[in-house]
Amino acid sequence: MEGAINTRSTLPTDAIRAQSDMVAVDWSGDAIELLSHLARQRGQTFAWTGVRLPLPVNLKVNGITYANLLRLIEMQTAWRATLTQLPGQLTLAFAQAEPAKKAGGRQ
Repeated sequence: MEGAINTRSTLPTDAIRAQSDMVAVDWSGDAIELLSHLARQRGQTFAWTGVRLPLPVNLKVNGITYANLLRLIEMQTAWRATLTQLPGQLTLAFAQAEPAKKAGGRQ
């Protein structure tokens, strides 16, 4: 890829530079692996918190924005984890287990 002043870009050719960049993904596997790769392509760090459990994601998309791709991932993982994007960082927080409620009476 040629730059504005005719110099080679330092970013890899598969870099995602903006939320509006179009991407294509064919993935069936763990969400953490996919999100880690996407964050690296976007130039972000990736972190996860909580007890790591299998978090399967199945995507086959072509020509959608990076922002919409994250929304699709979030729709498939929201039942077990929360995806948060901050400047320079993508974080996946696994849901905490809820303590068992006592039967009957006031709580």
